Amino acid sequence: WAGVPFYLRCGKGLITRRTEIMLFCRDVPLHLFEGTGIEALQPNRVTIRIQPDEGISFSFVAKEPGPLVVEQGVRMDFSYGNSFRTEPAEAYERLLHDALLGDHTLFIRQDETEYAWKALQPVLDNMPPIKLYPAGSDGPAEAQDLMLSGAWHSPDATTPKTKALPSGSVPRPVPA
Repeated sequence: WAGVPFYLRCGKGLITRRTEIMLFCRDVPLHLFEGTGIEALQPNRVTIRIQPDEGISFSFVAKEPGPLVVEQGVRMDFSYGNSFRTEPAEAYERLLHDALLGDHTLFIRQDETEYAWKALQPVLDNMPPIKLYPAGSDGPAEAQDLMLSGAWHSPDATTPKTKALPSGSVPRPVPA
């Protein structure tokens, strides 16, 4: 993961309640559709949804069936609730249940807790000032600046259909 940027956007009382991890794949080195108007494809994406609607999805661009080259963003999705017809336990329900039963499997020991605080202390000592924002908003203005910098990919962006071309007109890669 060296050189891979990580962006953490979090807060309490935001306009939406969502916890997820998004992995954007790198752009491919060879553009099969160069010169056809289909150069700018959305990157493939893996989304791990922690809450709500626990699950995982893969978003990518696929060619629609048929003789024309029409590409469209598609999504393969696994949803815990839809697959098992039940919702997973609430955030601390499992931990409280295990604590009542005396099961220590999901708990860390005291030495692990002390090490975690020791590792985190330099971050706490050098933390920038907290930015305040009104409840029910998208968060502080500084969070919006991250998106405007070009470093952030909007998780709600959709991939539109791209230009339709006869399949014979699509350039093919030429071996070097």
